Amino acid sequence: MRETKSVLGEEASLSKIDRLFKEEKTFLVNLYGEEGAGKTFVLNYLGGQYENVTKVISDITDLEYIEFDQQQIYVMDDVDHFYSRDHFKDFIMKIYLHQSFPKIVFTSKNKFFLESIPGVNFYHFEMGNRRFTYQQFRELFELVMNQNAVEMSMVPDFVIKNTYLLSTYCKNFNLVNQISQHIADFIKTRRKIKPNDYISFLNKSNILSKIEKELIIDTKGMKDDDYFFSIRSKDKIEKLCDLILKYYPDEKIMVEVMKNQFQSGFVVDTFRMDMSYKDKILNICLTFDPIELLIKLLGPRDIILELAERNIGEASFTYTIEEKAKLILKNIGMNILDEPKGIEYFRNRFLTNQTLIKKEKLNKEYIIGLGISTFQELEHIFYEMINFYGAYIFESVSKMFKEYNDHNPKNPIQYRRITFGQYISIFQFLNKIKKDDLYQLKFYQLNMDTIITPSIIKMIEGISGLRSFFSHNQRVHNFEIPYDSYINRIDKLYSAVISLMDEIISKNIFPEIIKIKEVIFDEFDRRLFVAMDWKKAEIRFSLSSAYKNIDIYSQYYILREKQRVAINPILIPRNMDANQEKFEGEDYDKSSQTQFKQGNSLIEKISLKDNMKVLDIGCGNGRTTIELWKKNPSIRVDAFDLSESMVERAIQTRDDLQINAEKLQFFTLSALDLDVRDQYDLIFSNASLHWIVESQTMYQKIFHALRSGGEIAIQQGGKNCYMGLHDRVKEAIVQLDYQMYYANWTYPIYYPAKNDYEQLLHSCGFKNIHVESVETDGEEFANLEDNFANAGMLPYIHRLPDPNMKNKLKNTFLELCARNKTDKYTHRLYAFASKE
Repeated sequence: MRETKSVLGEEASLSKIDRLFKEEKTFLVNLYGEEGAGKTFVLNYLGGQYENVTKVISDITDLEYIEFDQQQIYVMDDVDHFYSRDHFKDFIMKIYLHQSFPKIVFTSKNKFFLESIPGVNFYHFEMGNRRFTYQQFRELFELVMNQNAVEMSMVPDFVIKNTYLLSTYCKNFNLVNQISQHIADFIKTRRKIKPNDYISFLNKSNILSKIEKELIIDTKGMKDDDYFFSIRSKDKIEKLCDLILKYYPDEKIMVEVMKNQFQSGFVVDTFRMDMSYKDKILNICLTFDPIELLIKLLGPRDIILELAERNIGEASFTYTIEEKAKLILKNIGMNILDEPKGIEYFRNRFLTNQTLIKKEKLNKEYIIGLGISTFQELEHIFYEMINFYGAYIFESVSKMFKEYNDHNPKNPIQYRRITFGQYISIFQFLNKIKKDDLYQLKFYQLNMDTIITPSIIKMIEGISGLRSFFSHNQRVHNFEIPYDSYINRIDKLYSAVISLMDEIISKNIFPEIIKIKEVIFDEFDRRLFVAMDWKKAEIRFSLSSAYKNIDIYSQYYILREKQRVAINPILIPRNMDANQEKFEGEDYDKSSQTQFKQGNSLIEKISLKDNMKVLDIGCGNGRTTIELWKKNPSIRVDAFDLSESMVERAIQTRDDLQINAEKLQFFTLSALDLDVRDQYDLIFSNASLHWIVESQTMYQKIFHALRSGGEIAIQQGGKNCYMGLHDRVKEAIVQLDYQMYYANWTYPIYYPAKNDYEQLLHSCGFKNIHVESVETDGEEFANLEDNFANAGMLPYIHRLPDPNMKNKLKNTFLELCARNKTDKYTHRLYAFASKE
């Protein structure tokens, strides 16, 4: 379907890319998505929007000889058709090492690099997850009909609605285009199209079979005459299951092969179960390493045939059957990372290179190359370390850098572009924060007095001093330096680096990187995880029920003593992209009308005395807090929220309005960490405290924080609030077949009945308690579904392990709400009380 002014449904991604182009001095952007997702169209669109876009059509090595213009953006299409990941990654790292502020955008079928690249400001944007309204699609559909001289009056509504339904799930818009063209051709020849005709040409064409590789289309139980089927996306395990069934349609043959290739009692037990053959294969896919499954079940011949059928151009650059199997798994959406490397791997590599320079007569250029690659590998080691310690101590790497930059405002660090010297500063910062009470328990659990000892930092500083010799300018200009100087410098570098590796190993501060291979259930239904380290040595460990979402095909950092079996080791997902899954300030800002309206209702119910000191718990984007302050500008307000991006948004709004920061202070804090006494005249909270399940603890903390005579004004959800919206989410979960992710899980919310809420306040010591219970049909909130999708759905979304699944759940919920009238029952509790 031809798109004209923009890319239908990709406005959000284009807006982020536009902001990136305008605000960042340097970046590497990967636009990825399957065929027909619109990658090339987006590149062309960007070329039309920005005069400084240069398309690189020939060999990427042309870039090496370009003197990069800091204003120019270089774009490259379909790099995975022409280059291997390792080749392209090495080349990119050279460019970003030697060029000043390069800006590069490239496309690929799948996310090309699953790890961040040290020193590179790297961003991913998936194309194809389009979100558009029925009206937007109808206008586009009408263009196609007009191009084929077909009047829209001749097209029944059911045709447009069902094609719209397909288009909202199908990432390959070429297929949607083909369906639309089929419809136009059919109407031109037969004039009238009936429901059976529509279903018939979908079934007879190869379009539906292509769509069904990615989607499950079900016509059973459809009661709505307008829609002929329900649709949901297949997850990656289902796609892996389909692939295995394609080569093993016969269960008996599958059983024999599995018993031969996998010496596991689980195989025998699975095939004895009373369930369908497909469900048995799903069990197998959920239990065994997918790479091992493909290699042992398909073998070299069928793996190569499958790659050819999927038209994966990168396959020609891989040689081992394991690498080829990984390409298939990446193609179906699995995040298959490169094999992890332990600290011993790097030590052995440095030692081998040091031996090489003593035995061989190497040219100067090669020696310089060895020096540069050594510093790159050291940066990789340091990057792994800060990812582990940042995620463990601060919950996320981005929070660690936020904390670091707060402590060092004059020398901030951009975590996607860290220099060698800045790693030393980060390590020194990690050592300093041990003194902070907030982090002492974390260090105690690590059993460490200091993460990076002073002796190790001194060694890194010494190595840093050797770096300038191996710089780009040195390699190009200083040919007159004697050969012995090159040998002495590189030998000195390797000796220092090997000593550093020995010290890191002896202190056990580099986390192992393991890959989960198998899950074993014992007779008590407890889970034992079998993993492999970089040497392929087996590690077994058990985890408490707190760890529920362990991904069978993912990698984790693990810090433990050297035992081969461990109980509850420190385990951190190896997520090199540092995703945050809290409220995002900008997204929430666009859809917080419900909370804002409820907050204003609360403000109207209270009076503010002059010079009061007020605390706002869960301030969000600050809009309600500012309205509260405006009611009496003599008051002073402290306001906090758990989300950093929310607080940043609130500060920006305050500063834009030129409000004195001493009057209105915003900061980041978890509500349960509130630990002050007798500080506030009023504690205010709007639509936040129902998220604190530990309600007794929370309200007791609020009571202690009030001065004598102080009051509370709190609005939160009451019993059965948004029950209809929750039912819609559950319907979406069933439709997408995500139930497995919510087994034995309860939505974390405190929605009390009025009487229970009053009793809670009384038990905490409050007096003069007055609770108003307000129940409505929710129709007073025009965008309630959207607001709920961006806030109330977050606990559901956090349960899902994959970003695509999260987006699909949210979009399916909104589609269900748009298609069917939803019960928006709202129950709010307004609480007022005082402390004597």
